[in-house]
Amino acid sequence: KPATLPEDNPADFSYFFDTAGRRTCYLAPERFLAPGEEPDPNARLTWAMDVFSAGCVIAELFLETPIFNLSQLYKYKKGEYDPTTAINRIADKDTRELVGNMIQLDPERRYSAEEYLDFWRNKAFPDYFYSFLHQYMALVTDPSSGRAPISGATVNLGEADDRIDRIY
Repeated sequence: KPATLPEDNPADFSYFFDTAGRRTCYLAPERFLAPGEEPDPNARLTWAMDVFSAGCVIAELFLETPIFNLSQLYKYKKGEYDPTTAINRIADKDTRELVGNMIQLDPERRYSAEEYLDFWRNKAFPDYFYSFLHQYMALVTDPSSGRAPISGATVNLGEADDRIDRIY
């Protein structure tokens, strides 16, 4: 997938990022090039872009609706749309602040993932996230864990079932 996309031609966005046709957009605003701006062949994705996307996902988890569609993201980049109204519907104050910080327009003002985890510890992220959940999810999602031979219909069917059994 390309690191940058033209703002004046949504075809690339649709092709690479909107296969479901929802027009939901969690791409960082800095990934969109203004009309006439030439793409940098050396453009790379940054952690700040990922933080923006993660903030959008966290917001949708709490709101059960996306905070940006493609046109809203274009407007947000131009300062013509404010997602604060949507974010303010998140009941938890700390989570609202977390999301607001993660989706800042200026990528230089976004924190690193580690800084978010440190700053919002015992606020948006409960302590069990650090003492149990993070390590447990790492174990569950480790591709080398749970490898067992497939042995027929009377038992589970391999790695995915092993992971579900472990969670259960």
